[in-house]
Amino acid sequence: MLKHLKLENVGPSSAMELEFGERLNLITGDNGLGKSFLLDYSVISSK
Repeated sequence: MLKHLKLENVGPSSAMELEFGERLNLITGDNGLGKSFLLDYSVISSK
């Protein structure tokens, strides 16, 4: 299970750090903010 994700100089944001909860995590926002990128990167980094 992914618990923590820290990104620097990758994707649409220069830096991003996320702590995930034990159960359900929702990611919301306007178009073009990097939600799909974050999901893709999370899958890649968990392998």
